Amino acid sequence: MRAVALAPGGVMELVELGDSDQEQLRNVQRILGGYMEVVRVPNAPVLLLVNEDGLAEHLAPNMVACILAGVTIVGTVLLTGLEDSKGDLQSIPEHWVNAWQHRLVNHP
Repeated sequence: MRAVALAPGGVMELVELGDSDQEQLRNVQRILGGYMEVVRVPNAPVLLLVNEDGLAEHLAPNMVACILAGVTIVGTVLLTGLEDSKGDLQSIPEHWVNAWQHRLVNHP
């Protein structure tokens, strides 16, 4: 599963989270620095995965994520696609990657 990691400073990176549920969860928690919480982005085919304890841990504000979600978001976030019919998260839509490719640090 592919996602975009978005750091508080605005650095964006395309990341591969793995194929199995266990591998994906391990990588998500490593990138976020803790347990994840899902935040829906209004009127967009993406979700934000955020550190559920980020506010309590006083992580830095993530202004791009705040604008996307319309709520306060802190720390590094992952942008993914929506859930499928089984509730599994999907890769970020390719058109989102293409639209933001000029900002991604590791995209060709």
